Amino acid sequence: MATASQRIIQIQFSGDVNASLAFPAQANAVSPGAFNSVDLPAGNNTITLLTGTKALTIIPPSTNTFALTIKGIVGDTGIPISKTEPTTLTFDTAVTSFVLTNNGAGAVNGLKLIWS
Repeated sequence: MATASQRIIQIQFSGDVNASLAFPAQANAVSPGAFNSVDLPAGNNTITLLTGTKALTIIPPSTNTFALTIKGIVGDTGIPISKTEPTTLTFDTAVTSFVLTNNGAGAVNGLKLIWS
């Protein structure tokens, strides 16, 4: 039986601006529906997308101090992402992998990957 997923980005403002914004993504009828906790070694790490992946949410541990960078290939400069906040990537159908670089001296233990 297949796993379906539905992602919604929701933003709440309060204070000088009060608003609730929701941005639903297209449903994925063939989502891998997987959750992983990994220990990300220092250096460049090629992440291969699971079959059916349309999005991947990366959640570093709240105690992480190592810089993280998303790259298309190892030689790219890349885009730094938050050391401690969730990042969601969405993929075109042609993408099969990307590089997640841990710029620290040791592993990022307990990095969560949510495949949808």
